[in-house]
Amino acid sequence: MIPAQTRFAHTTAVVLLITSIGYSNAFTASGQVSLQSRNAGTRIAYQTALPLPKPWSATHKSGPETALFISWPGNNDKASEQEGKRDTAQSQLKLSGETAEVSLSSFFSDVTRTESIEDFVAPISDVLDDTTGGWALSYANLEPETESTPIGISFLATNIAYGLAGSLLVAQGNTFLGALTELACIASFGYHYSQLKFGQEGSRIVRLALLVDYFFALSAIAVGSVQLIFAHSIPPEIFVSGAAAIVSLGLCWVWEEGITYIFLHSLWHLFSAYTGYMIGSTQ
Repeated sequence: MIPAQTRFAHTTAVVLLITSIGYSNAFTASGQVSLQSRNAGTRIAYQTALPLPKPWSATHKSGPETALFISWPGNNDKASEQEGKRDTAQSQLKLSGETAEVSLSSFFSDVTRTESIEDFVAPISDVLDDTTGGWALSYANLEPETESTPIGISFLATNIAYGLAGSLLVAQGNTFLGALTELACIASFGYHYSQLKFGQEGSRIVRLALLVDYFFALSAIAVGSVQLIFAHSIPPEIFVSGAAAIVSLGLCWVWEEGITYIFLHSLWHLFSAYTGYMIGSTQ
């Protein structure tokens, strides 16, 4: 077993490796940081304020090289996360009967603390939650599909329809609606990517991505609706594709999980993108 003094020296000389994943680094939070010495199986926790997005965890590895790894726990790390929570009463490093006070805050002194995006949009989220009883920012559970399964990839690929529609509209001179459609494409892809990647475990990230998706989607719909009102002529297929899009989206709230939701929401992407393009082309 490595002596306590050696471990303490290793800890004070720790090297930080921060892994940024998706939207994760947009969040800041004060909370517990759990460290684990893998060699001796000793688990310790620090009560400190660090710019770590929950539920990030920190793992300390002693050996020839010492490092503190900051990482996002995936679905397979639930047990480790729960174990860390059980250790949150500890605030000191205790080894071989000796106690050494350890603080990691100094290692983060140069880290720029930015206001949490989630805190910034919290009032909007609260209004939506209060008004709809939490329904507006709820989202479908797509397990077992992920962002890397064939079905998940195919689902994400349907967002290309928005990108194509937006590009064509810009090329035709309808720059405003085209640009909004392009932004809606990016927002929709980001939301569904986080939905597939994090599932119910990453509700904070997915809810934020959904809120961003709402903003750009509703903006594009609003502009498209105004342009439709002032259109010189309205092709009948706009109403057919528009109705198909609305029905597909509505059914997504009937079948809210799995492959059925993915199929129906893919139809929403395709029909709504085509409808938006047809409306923009009437100008």
